[in-house]
Amino acid sequence: MRILQVGKYYPPVTGGMERVVCELSEGLSRLGHSVHVVVASIEGPPSREIRNGVSIARLRSYGQLLSQPLISGLRDEINQFKPDIIHFHLPNPLALYLGWQSEVPTCLTIHALTDSWRKKVDLMLSNPFAKKAQALLFSSQQMHDLWTRESGVVDQPAAYVVPFGFNFEYLQPGCQQPQDPQLILFVGRLVRYKGLEVLVNAMDHVDGHLALIGSGPLAAKLRALVFAKRLEGKISFLGSVPDAQLGDWYRRCAVYVQPSIAVESFGISMLEAMSQARPVVSTDLPTGVLEVNLHDKTGLVIQPSDSFALSAAINSLLNRPELAQDLGRAAFSHHLKFSSEQMVEAHQKIYGNII
Repeated sequence: MRILQVGKYYPPVTGGMERVVCELSEGLSRLGHSVHVVVASIEGPPSREIRNGVSIARLRSYGQLLSQPLISGLRDEINQFKPDIIHFHLPNPLALYLGWQSEVPTCLTIHALTDSWRKKVDLMLSNPFAKKAQALLFSSQQMHDLWTRESGVVDQPAAYVVPFGFNFEYLQPGCQQPQDPQLILFVGRLVRYKGLEVLVNAMDHVDGHLALIGSGPLAAKLRALVFAKRLEGKISFLGSVPDAQLGDWYRRCAVYVQPSIAVESFGISMLEAMSQARPVVSTDLPTGVLEVNLHDKTGLVIQPSDSFALSAAINSLLNRPELAQDLGRAAFSHHLKFSSEQMVEAHQKIYGNII
């Protein structure tokens, strides 16, 4: 098959959608399909490359609108590649308007719903195309149900639930530092919906050290909050960390924390921690995060935006290492269900059915 993937960006740009599109595209290429990915260039001129068997076109971006890149040339890429199927990854409704081809079979993956007022705009722009697509794909039943409620689209095309899957070879051992029984870890973008202000407030009542890996627009505000609460000795900002070192941080920590308060649709970093047998503390959101971290089985799940519940959950694992170890072992077993191979094979079958 000739498969065209349309996303926002592509690695080395980091992000959940970017990692999913990369895993899917490279997996389909290994199965012998011709895969072309069209995304925006995050900066600089447009570029092309072939990476691990995947053809990638990074188109010129003229800025962003609603956190989505404004690109030119998408329709030309489609016409030149002549795909058997087009796969759009959302939220990115502007790409639908720029590249929709009614004569080409099309499927959409709903990765997440944006927050606040942007959600209404995204859905208003995307819904007409969602009704016309041959298939809608979701990473969990919760995401399907949430999107159905929020979008109001009753007359849906075929819907498939395909959990995201990943190959975590990039987390292989490096420096092999010993585990720190008091280290709490967060990995991700420093943005509001990740709930990091709640986490900083929770550290007031935690006898441990928090390492924050990642960058983002909330960094300055978080640093100011840490300074105001005099928590500099308990919280470290590590910035972006290369994949080659990331595995060592997961293995060093005693607990991984994902305190998201909204939007979080899946939680790839939770699976990264689970692949290293670490228990997870996460929040109760109506999305796929509840399928990744199972309460009292692979970690603990608390209500979002509750700093006292968050500190209590973290303390319960730091103070009971045997429990943390048991949950970590179960987390490792659970993460094996989210393999790259199953995700790729499921997509290959769906594409074949659509065509």
